[in-house]
Amino acid sequence: MHNKEKIVAAATALFEERGLEALSVRTVAQGAGLSTIGIYSHFKGKQGLLNALYIKSCELLLNEIEGVTGKTDSDKILEASERLLDFSVTHNAYYRLVFNPTAHECTPSEEAATAFNQITHKLSSLTLPIHKKFPTPEKGSASASHILALIHGFVSLNDTGIFAYNSSASESRSDGQKTSYSLPWKDRALQAIRLHVYAIAATQ
Repeated sequence: MHNKEKIVAAATALFEERGLEALSVRTVAQGAGLSTIGIYSHFKGKQGLLNALYIKSCELLLNEIEGVTGKTDSDKILEASERLLDFSVTHNAYYRLVFNPTAHECTPSEEAATAFNQITHKLSSLTLPIHKKFPTPEKGSASASHILALIHGFVSLNDTGIFAYNSSASESRSDGQKTSYSLPWKDRALQAIRLHVYAIAATQ
């Protein structure tokens, strides 16, 4: 394994085990068995390491979107959304790095920005088909942005713990009475996304 690969492997392991807060040139160098000078020669410090992890995060997110198997256009969007919501839980550190990089002192490089654009482009390709009347790339891009905004909004609210205190909903019964039931945050998010997607489809 070349030194650069060792560095990326050490940074990834540290990132996954202890999060961004534990990431430093010194700790990565120790994990890779190299000097800090070796880190700077390949990545120009912590910012370079963060960009490498940012790109890796984007690749993981893109894999989630590309893995959808839904039969209808709406099903594919909802499945992609659910995959991203799940990713925010199972790979929270990766998710936070991509969707809130400045909070971790990460300034995405041009290569990193390109990696993120691949995510939005793929999501746009899923949303475009629901615009059956005069579909344009702009419409697909706008819908993808709306979906991402809904996803990140619910993820951010969940991170605050708000759903732990307000997790019930109600529905009308056939006798006109209301019945309460528990609605997990992810289901709430998917419900909002579903309404948005169906609203677009209904106007076509």
